[in-house]
Amino acid sequence: MTTGLHFAVGNTCLGPPLFEHMLEIKHRHEIQEQNKKQKLNQRFFELSQKVQAIRETGKEAGSYDVAELKTVVTWYKRNGDAPLPITRQNLLARYLETCCRGEKDSPYPIRPLDVALVGGQELSRDEGDIAVVLIGASISCG
Repeated sequence: MTTGLHFAVGNTCLGPPLFEHMLEIKHRHEIQEQNKKQKLNQRFFELSQKVQAIRETGKEAGSYDVAELKTVVTWYKRNGDAPLPITRQNLLARYLETCCRGEKDSPYPIRPLDVALVGGQELSRDEGDIAVVLIGASISCG
């Protein structure tokens, strides 16, 4: 949401209320993004646990059943690969083609939040960007 939309609906005061509203919208968007990343990381963790359990069985690749082959082929699948094969023979062939790719990395590694001090208040980098834009564009409302 931009300040232009606020102006279009008749809100001509650019100041603390608009800043708070923009922060609220930004916060909701960040929560949605964070939930999406957590789901992807959870799926990654679950898949890595399944692959580890399959590896610990000590079976040869040729003796994996279809469910185990689907799991390990999914582990080695990368963006741009063809869809997963359905038959056991094709799954085994795909596994043998891709098993040397190396381990997958977490899709969203956890990192510390970037923070900045704006007006004596600690804000995240994105909130600081909004603050700079709104402070630079603020006008007095009378």
